[in-house]
Amino acid sequence: MTAPPRGTARLPGAARLPAAAPPLVTALLRSRPGRLGVLLSSIVVAAAAVSLVWTPYDPTRVDAGAPWLPVSGQHWFGTDKLGRDLFSQILVGARITVFAAVTATAVAAVLGVGLALLATVTPRLVGESTAHLVDVLIAFPALLLAMVLAAVFGGSTWTAVVAIGVGSGVQVGRVTRGEIARVLASGYVLAAHAAGAGTRRIVRRHVLPNVAPTLYVQLSLVLGIAVLAEAALSYLGLGTPPPTPSWGRMLQELQPYITLRPLVLLWPGLAVVLTVLGFNLLGDGIREATDPRLRDGRAAPGGSRRGARKASRKASRKARAARQAPDAPRARPATRDGSPREWDDSPEDPPDDPPEDWSATWEGFRDAQPDAQPAAIPNGDPDTTPSATGEPRIGQSRSDTTEASR
Repeated sequence: MTAPPRGTARLPGAARLPAAAPPLVTALLRSRPGRLGVLLSSIVVAAAAVSLVWTPYDPTRVDAGAPWLPVSGQHWFGTDKLGRDLFSQILVGARITVFAAVTATAVAAVLGVGLALLATVTPRLVGESTAHLVDVLIAFPALLLAMVLAAVFGGSTWTAVVAIGVGSGVQVGRVTRGEIARVLASGYVLAAHAAGAGTRRIVRRHVLPNVAPTLYVQLSLVLGIAVLAEAALSYLGLGTPPPTPSWGRMLQELQPYITLRPLVLLWPGLAVVLTVLGFNLLGDGIREATDPRLRDGRAAPGGSRRGARKASRKASRKARAARQAPDAPRARPATRDGSPREWDDSPEDPPDDPPEDWSATWEGFRDAQPDAQPAAIPNGDPDTTPSATGEPRIGQSRSDTTEASR
């Protein structure tokens, strides 16, 4: 359905069409976390791309005559104890980090979605077994799995990638499983089943597109976890082996000189922090861009959750002030076409204000009634005279009333 062309009159009771959701990139750039996350992530990716074609110096070349050179125009970040250029090592380390993070995220996506589909689409026995397997795998941390793989195959970048991908994949599978179960219980999936659609078609046309926003958020968070995990594994010697530069191994090699040369540890540590921060902010921006409650709740020009909270507090203050106002006008109901209803003097319209003095109203009602004469009392004793309805009067039993009637 599309909006009516300009100049076309809208029916009074017609519902307004919902506004189309903006594209993911546009909605991502509207939020402050999204913009900052895109900026930091782009810097890291650009550094990794530049390292493929250019570096100021060979990052593995040892220069015994230039150890611990300070920051200068020739060496932007200085040199280490072997005379290797730190800026060149940071560039190559960005390439290793981006490769490990992206590959581990791809492994986590394939493993997580596969486990989630096995736990929801397959028969009950297979689904419950897969769900229990996911719960068991969550108990094993990625570091323990990396140590086992390094003991068997040796420490390498691929060892870290597999360990990070498997450790993060079970977490993604657990979250995605709940989303897939929710989609499978929806009405349009049941209608597709009734129309004769097969499992593959339902998964491809209905399940995966509807769980994609949640999956995007989870995978963007896995990117930050993968960067931190790769640096930790390289620091422990279970990741990228020497002489290939890695941010984690640079921290491990420079740690003994933290009191003598504290500035040299700043560059690899800052690179890790900014990369993890960029990917985490990117995940927050994607979540705001894909969640309708956060996307439609923005009120600030920057489109952040802080602006939405400010707008909510401002609306609450206005509503509280309107309730506390002494002469606030009474709200009038609207008609079917949405225009405010005007009161007139017809009997069916309620009055604007109820009468304050009810005693005066009752006096007028009593004066308007005709004068009624009391019924004659034969014996002159009201306590022994039956009432018109046959019920006994005060102080008179039912048997006395029956005898009096006779």
